[in-house]
Amino acid sequence: MRWSIDLLATSPKYPLSQRLQDGHSRAVADKREKKLIGRTTPIRTQLVSPGLCDDSVALLGPSLEKHKGCDILDLNPGAGLWSQKLHEFLQPRSHVLIEPRSDLYGEYLQPLVDKPGSTFKLLTENPCEGETYRRLMESGLFPHQTRVSPGEVGARQQNNTLLVTGSLMWEPKLPGHGSDNMARQMLRQYTAAHWDCSMFHVFGPVRMILWVMQEDIKSFLPISSRRYRKDTVFIDKVSNISQVVIPEPEPRVSVSTSDGREPRYTLQSLARAMKSARENGQELPAHRRADIHDFAEDLEKMTNGTGIISIAQCNEYLGKQVRQGKSAVGLLKDSIVKSYVNEKLRDEHEDNESNEENPHPTSEESTQINRNINRNAAQRNRNHKLAADKDEIVDLAESIFDLECDILRMEPESPEKATALEVLKTYNDKYEAAVKKYYPNMRGQIFSDIDDRLGLRSPVPRMRWDNRLYEPLVVQMDEVWPKARVSLIDIEPRSPSEGQDAEYWEYFQDFVHALLWRVDSSLPEALQRVQPGAVQLIDQIPILRDPSKGGRLDLNHLRVRMLTLEMLDELYSAYRDWPFKDSDADHPHHFRMLMGGDTSVRSS
Repeated sequence: MRWSIDLLATSPKYPLSQRLQDGHSRAVADKREKKLIGRTTPIRTQLVSPGLCDDSVALLGPSLEKHKGCDILDLNPGAGLWSQKLHEFLQPRSHVLIEPRSDLYGEYLQPLVDKPGSTFKLLTENPCEGETYRRLMESGLFPHQTRVSPGEVGARQQNNTLLVTGSLMWEPKLPGHGSDNMARQMLRQYTAAHWDCSMFHVFGPVRMILWVMQEDIKSFLPISSRRYRKDTVFIDKVSNISQVVIPEPEPRVSVSTSDGREPRYTLQSLARAMKSARENGQELPAHRRADIHDFAEDLEKMTNGTGIISIAQCNEYLGKQVRQGKSAVGLLKDSIVKSYVNEKLRDEHEDNESNEENPHPTSEESTQINRNINRNAAQRNRNHKLAADKDEIVDLAESIFDLECDILRMEPESPEKATALEVLKTYNDKYEAAVKKYYPNMRGQIFSDIDDRLGLRSPVPRMRWDNRLYEPLVVQMDEVWPKARVSLIDIEPRSPSEGQDAEYWEYFQDFVHALLWRVDSSLPEALQRVQPGAVQLIDQIPILRDPSKGGRLDLNHLRVRMLTLEMLDELYSAYRDWPFKDSDADHPHHFRMLMGGDTSVRSS
């Protein structure tokens, strides 16, 4: 990536952006003279909007109360705007700033340290190096803290007297080890390190509030089943992660360039989150809302609070909203949004012309415009027809799920159950025929829609996003410099279950790496890939067929991305104790070495 004039542009609303640009320009000019920097050198994105910081602290406020007077470890504070706002609220007994570029940001941070009675301390260290944390934690930096060891009570209880915050925002991405970028690698390490009491978790598991690039957390906190990955499991296993700030939606060019979720499920999830927030006395500030929040509120009213709407109703509603000047960017495909906008412009143009002396002027240009609009409308109708056909298959899949739940509640040998099983077979045959008839390159969308729909109604949480307690604040790109799509995430450590430790974690990761090699595989397919014959492990795990815990009667319909953490733990334990387990699997990195793509989460 090369920096563009637009991304480097400053905003008169935020004077700090101009000051940062001036400072970077001087630094870049100096380094270019020494040939130490190029046009693609990563720049750390900085917060420049005081209002964004204020709103974020206000949203987090109730949960931050328990940290007042704590110690703060602040990583990559940069210009220090967030550091100051958080400091003002928490009034910490110590606030340690770990800034690797004090030459660039010292002018912002040193005045904080120099204030009379200041509890700030500035250290020039590199937060991207594991050795930094070992050295700092052993240096007596936090004299009020007490070290804990794995297995101790303190190693399982969150330490609210220490809070970690900071920024992991680089653009272009700062390269990490292997093929991944540094921000994602550091996030993995931060979230898992409390399992072996390493890094800043040496004093017990601590909460982390971090500014990140939205792109870097797409698989950590996916907003659709299509974006569910192994990383999702790994992060969920060791932490509770929520999003406090979110950027505006990106244009939806295609399914592959977006979250891939049907608008109806996006709005249903959003309506649920906004309702939950209202019940807890939280409302999004007007300046932190987007049109999509109005859509969700409309949907809630239209559906008597269920948020459930058909795909045809959703498309009709969104089309009407776009024609009225609202934005459906990120919900509808970009080409569909443009077709509605063009129709609106044409209608407005015709209304204006009807007031003139010649009410029906014709020209080659207007003829071509109408031709393009009609072509776009025809394409839009084809897309809607495809979506409607897909929705019929998803409806059938939901009927199969409902019937499975009924069957699992019936008496084992009852005539009622025998009849229901016959009906189920008919449904399954019809479903398989419909899937086979659908476009092969689009079948994956059927499965992700099924999982999104069933996930939203699941009695156990499937995706953390769909169970969020509030809707994140919307941030504008010019509230940071250089402009970027950024997020604020709140991470609280999840303590290991009884009998699980750092060694268990390594083996668990390895097993999940194999099981979720293809997240859209059915459970039997995935187990066969782990090891031939491993499908027999299913019979040892009753919850796999318990609908109250997310199970299915027919496990060929249970894709591995729908497995709960409880199911994954039981599957791993069953495989670990299986007498026919491949002896090579006794190595904690067996599957990662065998299949490649080692994305383990290790603390060092």
